[in-house]
Amino acid sequence: MRTSPVLHRLIFPIYFLLFAVCLASIIAWLAVLIFGEPNRFDRLVSRLVLGILFISIFPLKNYLRFNWQTMGFSPSQRNNVNQFIVGLLLGLGMMAFIIGSLFVLEIRIYDEPNKSLASILLKAGITGCLVGVLEEILFRGLLVSFLLRNTTTVSAALVSSSYYAGLHFLKTELLIPANAISWSSGIELFINALGRLFQWSNFDSFLALCLTGLFLCAIRLGFKYTLACCIGLHCAWVFSIKLTRALSDLNANSSLSFLVGDYDGIIGYLVAGCLLIFLLIFLYWQRNHSSSANNDD
Repeated sequence: MRTSPVLHRLIFPIYFLLFAVCLASIIAWLAVLIFGEPNRFDRLVSRLVLGILFISIFPLKNYLRFNWQTMGFSPSQRNNVNQFIVGLLLGLGMMAFIIGSLFVLEIRIYDEPNKSLASILLKAGITGCLVGVLEEILFRGLLVSFLLRNTTTVSAALVSSSYYAGLHFLKTELLIPANAISWSSGIELFINALGRLFQWSNFDSFLALCLTGLFLCAIRLGFKYTLACCIGLHCAWVFSIKLTRALSDLNANSSLSFLVGDYDGIIGYLVAGCLLIFLLIFLYWQRNHSSSANNDD
């Protein structure tokens, strides 16, 4: 029985992820042969996969005949900068509300850091920028634009958000001995990670990340050329999470600890509820804005 061409296109990201994993596995194996075993082979493979995904954005963009405007950037660099700043400020405001709630509810409590505040801020800022730029261009830029060619707007948002959320849980605790590392070891790690993907303990964080992806898709698709705003939002969120984790701990005695997930001690049901409210507010505002614009015309 022949499968639908649309279905093949919807699961194409899985094919490409498998290609990235295979390539990363071979590169990691060669690196071990040349430079010796790293401290964490699984971390080396993971970073190589992310690097391959980032580098692949450019040939894929050309192959699919996309340009930066098709993927959501404005033709005006000033507009992109302004949107990034707006997204950054909006993201910091949203996270201030969420993280403030975690402290008010005593789900997280302040803990004296063992590093200087400057180094913590620098690391959180760099991580936020790298993750925000990579994931937004990859998911809300390239993937959403690809899906829009083959399915509806709602389906594109749901599918891309599911991929975005799922990728966060492709982690493994499998340790491969140094003398057993081969060209396929990275693939073994990936298969082991797939087995952990659908654990029920991840549901709350998965739900929160799905709603995060849907909110970003709403921004990206609600107005033209808003990918820079999404990048600003994402950078602010990652920065805030990294900073909060460095400066606080989970309160083991809190009766409300179920509101945060095991993924990072922040993303969970509380974040999911907040993002759902933010999403509904944005959709309501966007509909009224569109209606007002049509009436003015």
